[in-house]
Formats: sequence, structure tokens, C-alpha cells
Amino acid sequence: MTGLFPTLPVFLDLAGRAVIVIGAHAALDDLAERCAACGAGVRRFAARSANGGRRTWRAADLRGAALVAMAPDAPRATRARLAARAAGAMFVKIDAPAHSDIALGAAGARGMVSIGVDASGAPGAVARAVERAVTRRLPPQIEPFAAAAAACADLVRDTLTDAVRTDAFWRALAEEAWSHDGDDAPDWRAIIRARLSTMS
Repeated sequence: MTGLFPTLPVFLDLAGRAVIVIGAHAALDDLAERCAACGAGVRRFAARSANGGRRTWRAADLRGAALVAMAPDAPRATRARLAARAAGAMFVKIDAPAHSDIALGAAGARGMVSIGVDASGAPGAVARAVERAVTRRLPPQIEPFAAAAAACADLVRDTLTDAVRTDAFWRALAEEAWSHDGDDAPDWRAIIRARLSTMS
């Protein structure tokens, strides 16, 4: 393993996209819930033939999916992975990184701020514990600051024009929002505009 990151964290926009879940497992239940909360359409299939209940998946079921997730004990993982790739979807088999295209870490959120944690090779419970600890420590001002930053991003970019100055501007304000310890609710849009006026 070389470099700074054992894996590269990536956040997926699943709003309006399809997620296919194959098999039954507690981690799949959690994943399906999180995907639905992101606005994805989640469809579930059985991993094996059974009397009644969900039917087993077919390759045609994966067409148009963004993500296909499979239970760790589900059979035909290689076939499912190939079918997912043919459909243009990413594939993950829970607790089987060697059979997956991506690694699913733990994820949490406060408003529009998302936190992702991966502890490569460690049990998933480790990443989930770290994520919960980090999310609990997010200061209350981070979410309203992030919302204001999103609303003012174009204005700041067009005013400062230089990427280095723009990054420094946002870094200083984000650190201020993180360390804000008052009970008041600052008007972050007004603060951003006021700071920007001193730099233009």
C-alpha cells in the first residue's frame, strides 16, 4: 500500500437513480435505507430461489442501475458483478472487497454536510464507530455555514478569480465556523459577502 490513502473516498449522487439489493443481510438493510434517503429508487431481489417472497434477480433487472449490492453469502457473485458492469453499474458484495468494485465505508450527515469513513481491512463496525464519533463532534454552525457557502460559491469564484485565493478564503471561513462557540446564529451569507468586499 502506497500513497496517502488506502482507498479514495467518493460521494455518489443517487437522487433519481436505481439501486439493486440482492439477498438479505443487516448491512444491506442499512444500505438500502441510506440509498433511499439519498433519493434513490431501491429494488430488492432474493439471492436464491424460494417459495413465495421476492423473486431471484436477472441480468435485465440491473439495467439502468447505478449501484448493485449483494449479501456476503449470496451465490453467483461473479455473475452478478459481470452483469452489473455490463449494465454500467458499480458492484459491491458486503464484506467481500476482492469481489467488489467499490468499498462501502460508514456514512453520516448533518444537514447537507456528509461524513464518510473507511478503515480498510478493519471490520465495518470500526468505521461505523469512528463515523458516529466524528459526526457527533460536528459543531452546529457547520451546516448553516455550508449552506451559505453553497449559495455564495459562484459569487466568490467570480470575484476572487484566482483558485489559490478562493481556497484560502473558504478555508479561513470554514475554520471560523468550526470554532464558533457562541449561542447566536450568525448570518453566514452576510459574513461571506462582507469578507469578500474587503478582498475585491
